[in-house]
Amino acid sequence: MKTKLNNLFLSFLSVFLVIVGSEFFLKIFFPLKFAGYSDNYEYHNSLGTVIKKGYYSNVSDYKREIFINKLGTVNPQNDFKKYKNIAFALGDSYTQGLGGSLSTSYPAHLDLIINIDKGEYTPKLGVVNLGTSAYGGLQNIENYHIHKAKIGIPDYVLYFGCDNDYMDDLRFTNGVSHRRLVDGSPYFG
Repeated sequence: MKTKLNNLFLSFLSVFLVIVGSEFFLKIFFPLKFAGYSDNYEYHNSLGTVIKKGYYSNVSDYKREIFINKLGTVNPQNDFKKYKNIAFALGDSYTQGLGGSLSTSYPAHLDLIINIDKGEYTPKLGVVNLGTSAYGGLQNIENYHIHKAKIGIPDYVLYFGCDNDYMDDLRFTNGVSHRRLVDGSPYFG
């Protein structure tokens, strides 16, 4: 009986060591790579995740350059009080401008097209870029309400949706968006 217990213990120990060794090998030679740069995000109670304020640049198979101002929007402006009208641009990575430089998103282009008059920038319409990668329609609505309280009720709302928004909405309503591995998450140590 004692030898059977010893053999069983050695079998479990062997399996355990193989699993630990395999995990160690995979972490060193085949590390887990996320599609987004998760270090740029932090936990938010209602939205799940938000991009941290500041400037981030990272190049892998595509360029990720982003600047988040004091308001938490993808804009170089820190306030929109000098503008006569305000437009909120809601959407996912296309609106955010993921994959390009800071000035290549459609809200940045719209801002320049509308506000450049005779070669000078004249603040007429403040285009607030609220685009965030992997947000669905429900998170965009929540984001709208958060920024409406910070900036004010916009005169215009631009929404650029995509066919993957439905899956993002499912992840949001099921709580998956709140359990992403980001800074400040109560789900991870």
